[in-house]
Amino acid sequence: MDLDTTQLLGFSFDSNGNSWNFDADQFPNSERFLITLKGKVSNDLLARLVSVKVATDPSRQDGIERFWVHSALRDASILQRVWDELDLDRVSCDVRIGVERLFTSVIPHEVKNALLIQKQLLNAIAHGERNIEGLKSRYRAQQRRTKASPADLLELVMKLVSGDFVIDYVKVSSPYVLGLIEPVKALTAIIPEKLKVGVQTDLNFQVPAAKGDVVFERGNYSQSISVAFKDLLGKK
Repeated sequence: MDLDTTQLLGFSFDSNGNSWNFDADQFPNSERFLITLKGKVSNDLLARLVSVKVATDPSRQDGIERFWVHSALRDASILQRVWDELDLDRVSCDVRIGVERLFTSVIPHEVKNALLIQKQLLNAIAHGERNIEGLKSRYRAQQRRTKASPADLLELVMKLVSGDFVIDYVKVSSPYVLGLIEPVKALTAIIPEKLKVGVQTDLNFQVPAAKGDVVFERGNYSQSISVAFKDLLGKK
């Protein structure tokens, strides 16, 4: 933009590595110009600009787990000498919430055995083991004892660890907002080891740091899991 006339200028330019080259002969006879660059910041540069820290172990009280999160510009004074204005939108970090033990502690015994044998069978197949007839036989026997099919169990577990379900049991304090919620699990695992809860905030020179909490209602979530499995088995 030509700041003397406030006209937008449609100059072409060449990109050469980390520089942008303009033909100065195209510029009008003005004193001031504004050049705006828009693009994505690389993860490496973002790591040098922003410090992101989260609690690995939560504080626990009355069935509630609380994780602190902190995001901040590393040195706002230095950055401000380089840029007159800096806005970092949707600075992200994530909290990992362990749920595998929660599942194994509340689901019915026969379901736990069915899922364990299913996991062992999947691991054996994934590693190319040949002598797995014994596992197959145990799997079929356990399937007959369990009042739900493997497909039904898998569908229920996937529902219980989905973002749409978990979001009712996760709260985040301002200035953070909830981002993506997804399970973290091995390829052959049925029950995920953890839930990854993403949170986001905006940073700038006026707000160079943000502190907040991610609250997980473990007690209520555990109760909902228990009820869901009992309902599934009761329908069969």
